[in-house]
Amino acid sequence: MKEIIGKKNLFLGIDIENDFVRVDGRLSVPGAEEGLKNTVKFFDTYGKYITDVALTIDDHYPTHIGLAGAWKLADGSDLVLADGKPTVITAQDVKDGKYIPKYLDLESVITYLEKIESLGGVHIIWPDHCIRGSQGQAIPEELVQALKKWSLANNGAHYSLIHKGYYDGAEMYSAISFADGSQPDFGKEILDAIADEDYDNIFVAGFAKDFCVKSTLQDIMKDDRFCGKLILLDDCMASIDPNDEITQEIWEELEDNFGAEVWRTEDQ
Repeated sequence: MKEIIGKKNLFLGIDIENDFVRVDGRLSVPGAEEGLKNTVKFFDTYGKYITDVALTIDDHYPTHIGLAGAWKLADGSDLVLADGKPTVITAQDVKDGKYIPKYLDLESVITYLEKIESLGGVHIIWPDHCIRGSQGQAIPEELVQALKKWSLANNGAHYSLIHKGYYDGAEMYSAISFADGSQPDFGKEILDAIADEDYDNIFVAGFAKDFCVKSTLQDIMKDDRFCGKLILLDDCMASIDPNDEITQEIWEELEDNFGAEVWRTEDQ
């Protein structure tokens, strides 16, 4: 087990927000309430050893390409998700006029969707979630109180918020890159800023494990500066699909080839 006492430790929380955590959240992740409880428990036990805290914040305008409000149908009517269920839009759908972007250039949208598909991905339209300024976007109160306690007990240390997803033209599951594989300048800046601090350990928690957590870790794995530094707080996460094979494969690769450790708070 990695040594954390007397070390420089970062807690990296991925999208720990009401819309993902709460059972009545707009995009509630099964088991996330328990994951939040375990995250607070982690701070109660290990907060004194945490040097810095950074939280990614999913941050959308209602016009975001991954939300229904950005699209209309061939007859000109607004796209409405049936029973609030996510739906997939393909590049061919857009070429055929089945779905039409309201606010973005048609050709750039098609190019973007084609790039996602070339990488083996799909473009999902989700229920409205984490809309900028909404209660759903906010950090759960239990975590706010845990961070307040951590801050006051650590010489007034500040925690950082990393906003992602506010660019309308691309989905951003990872905090580092867009869904089409391109990396904005601020994605590189985030990696450089963390690497420059030369942390001994980086604790990772958040939601959903099989989307935003997975995608962020995939980007981190491309950077050797973080090899051997990750501690995955597995019971401080929850998945939309707990049986997702790709996520399971990535966890194995993180442990076997990237020197990551998997912790459960109840076992420590």
